[in-house]
Amino acid sequence: MFFLSMGASAQSQHEADYHGYANSIRLGSGRATVYEYDWSRHEYRTYTDNYDIVEDHGVPFIEFVATKQRWLSLLSPYFATIYKSETEPFFQGTGSVRGFEYLIVGRFSATSSLTEGGASYRAENLRSDAPSKPWVEGAEGSGIGEKVTVDWLWKKGQGGATGAIIISSGFVSYDKPYLYEMNNRPKTLRIADPSTGSSFDVTLEDTPNPQVFFLSAPPEISEIEILSVYPGTKWNDTCINYIRGLEWGEAQQLRSLMDKVPTIPDAE
Repeated sequence: MFFLSMGASAQSQHEADYHGYANSIRLGSGRATVYEYDWSRHEYRTYTDNYDIVEDHGVPFIEFVATKQRWLSLLSPYFATIYKSETEPFFQGTGSVRGFEYLIVGRFSATSSLTEGGASYRAENLRSDAPSKPWVEGAEGSGIGEKVTVDWLWKKGQGGATGAIIISSGFVSYDKPYLYEMNNRPKTLRIADPSTGSSFDVTLEDTPNPQVFFLSAPPEISEIEILSVYPGTKWNDTCINYIRGLEWGEAQQLRSLMDKVPTIPDAE
């Protein structure tokens, strides 16, 4: 299966818009314009502020100058997941510059999962993009050979076929960003279509920012296998934050725009 990848490394910023269900943000030249819906008053609040993007143990945050707010911000040229705190999302889920409605959430299973201290890091956590809810493999060693299976068509009427896979790596926490570096992150993955026997390998950058991999044909099911990892500084457990599909037609449009996509801010 042929694929193209769109990485998530920071570049010089021009301007990027991100739209969630009710809120949106425009980033450009160190200045942000925020459009936030007030559900109690049923009206939008709009404000601007200067900002910096800083990395805390590899996890990027937007730090606003005037309001002193600090938002966990996973940004790629076309996708963003933004949280104001561990429990308060700015986007209700993953947003994109072209609309979150084109994202497909699959049903997940895995060859192993970690349960520790009363917390279950099960495969279904990959459906959530909330902080501190990754899938963590539960095998001995670094998790090489462990697999996640994604059923893209489990829910009728959820949208079109899948044309790209979006992956956010690592253990991502607002309150404890150091958990990203302390745990393993996948480096190389094999993405297979069991119905055709085809597969391809992808190398991920060591970032929790969303990374996009385009498909040449829409699978009903994808198997994602860990081939190698970026080692954690303390634990030998490999974590994936979330996985999404991108609807086929939207993926084709995005691929055609790859040379024109907006860049994202530099992290200091």
